[in-house]
Amino acid sequence: MKNIKLTLAILSLSIVTMQAQYKRIIEPSADNTIYNENPDSLSNGSGEYIFAGTTDKNAKRRALLKFDFDSLPTDAIIDSVELTLTVSKSISGSKEVKLFALTSDWGEGESDAPGEEGRGATAQADDATWTYAFFESSSWNTAGGDFNPVPSDSALAGMSGTSVFTGEVLKQDVIHWFTNPDENFGWIVISDEMFIPSAKRFYSREHADESKRPKLKVYFQSVLASEPSHVNQSALRIVPENGTWIIQSESLSGPHTMFVHSMTGALQCKKQIQIEKGSNIIERESLDAGIYIVTIHGKEGRFAEKVVIL
Repeated sequence: MKNIKLTLAILSLSIVTMQAQYKRIIEPSADNTIYNENPDSLSNGSGEYIFAGTTDKNAKRRALLKFDFDSLPTDAIIDSVELTLTVSKSISGSKEVKLFALTSDWGEGESDAPGEEGRGATAQADDATWTYAFFESSSWNTAGGDFNPVPSDSALAGMSGTSVFTGEVLKQDVIHWFTNPDENFGWIVISDEMFIPSAKRFYSREHADESKRPKLKVYFQSVLASEPSHVNQSALRIVPENGTWIIQSESLSGPHTMFVHSMTGALQCKKQIQIEKGSNIIERESLDAGIYIVTIHGKEGRFAEKVVIL
């Protein structure tokens, strides 16, 4: 094992653009509606619509949405996000609709409500209901869904048209889920439940018209998205350990440039390093605990890995 100790070459706290900004448009990986009038057994996991708000009989509906971020490159630095829901039908005028980050996982089964879908359908295996996160196998801790009481964002929903949610808290939700996929439970959509009626019907991910389905736009910076790496991602492994970077090289050798960015895009360091096949120990700059993107550039291409410093 060859020890290589290099001093810090560049330390910058300025926000830098790694490449041009990119955009991914993501549809939900799951959505559903829960209904409180038959709390154990109503759902709409496979329906063409999701609902939020109160009916004229003060029955409540809440929509659930979850998005996966596998389409983002591993070194993505997320700049902003924008969620769009399209209203299909409404029984009330313009109402405030809020998003809350869910804190428990939930399911989407094969329930499919008939007709206008507002009354729901009998829950099937893995469906979420007002009582169950997963029908008859796992209950919510609190009936109606487990979620952060502080809204991630809000928007007005009218009789038709789109509602657009954005902002810093929404972005932080996505950053957290991107870096901690095991905690990605999505959002619950709640309309003004103090007003009767306030229900809104939105198009779901199952609707035949793709243009009307929920869409999450993610704007981000990335080296890998702009210039695909020619390096096998298994060719290098980077592990922070005891104030050093342990770089395991399967086949790469020679001079390389190493960049370390925070998840907000701040460049923490840039330095020249020498890599040999096998294990390399590189002196690590002082970094706070957190998640970082380490990018290594060389003649073979570019390699990026997300690392956690405890």
